[in-house]
Amino acid sequence: MWLRLLLLAVAQTTTVRAEGFTFPTDQEDEFIVGDLVNVTWDVVTARFSLYESCETAVALESNSTNNYSYIWNATRANYRESGCVFKLEPLDADGVANPPNLTSVYFGVNKRYSTDPAPTYYNFGGSLTNSSSTSSASSSSTSSPTSVSISTSIPVATTATGTSTPTPSSSSTHTSALTTAQKVGLGVGIPLGILTLCSVGILFMWYRRRIQYQRTCQVQNDAMEEGKASFKPASYSHNRVASGTETLVSELSAQNYDVGSGGSRPISELMGTPRAEME
Repeated sequence: MWLRLLLLAVAQTTTVRAEGFTFPTDQEDEFIVGDLVNVTWDVVTARFSLYESCETAVALESNSTNNYSYIWNATRANYRESGCVFKLEPLDADGVANPPNLTSVYFGVNKRYSTDPAPTYYNFGGSLTNSSSTSSASSSSTSSPTSVSISTSIPVATTATGTSTPTPSSSSTHTSALTTAQKVGLGVGIPLGILTLCSVGILFMWYRRRIQYQRTCQVQNDAMEEGKASFKPASYSHNRVASGTETLVSELSAQNYDVGSGGSRPISELMGTPRAEME
């Protein structure tokens, strides 16, 4: 236990400057935000931890299998103007510190402006190969012996912890998104539009049915008027009715009962003449 603590203390105080790293170099130590840098070293060790050391040390890899490289995306998140270094902490197979620690040369990271070229990929020429997996890149054109511009996708080295660095594309990706005001406008405008269309449809149906009802009532009224005009009640002559009534009364009011010679039957009341009988 005490031995491990002693080794950790020695590892923190023992650091070798600008040794062990093969990239970045004194010739290429200036980058722009968004550049992809393949940080490499030639330190033989079973495992390692890697830090970006500016004002404070930020862990990039922790207790990972040594693959002699790390793909770093240039950033100014922890940057200071005096420069930063990469710090490599060698570890044995059990993850115990194996000093001395190594640092790279100082490098700088500049801000990216609209007039700057597309992000550049550094140290992907495949000059360093080892038995373990190393990041490789296919380049379309070379701008310098160690700086290449890549148009195709770059395989990403996967570390022992299972993390990977995202692959940037050669052209910037433009994404469009609706603003909050546009979303609110759509949320209010769509329901109002649907409500307006429904209201117009209901009013149109109501107006159409009203017109049909008015036409039906008009047709019925016209039919009734035509029926009244064609209807003529039957007319009867007053004199004819009166003469028929007088004849009937005169026949029914006859009270002459004339007994015949035989005295057996009276004279007919309706005809007013004696009825002949057969003997």
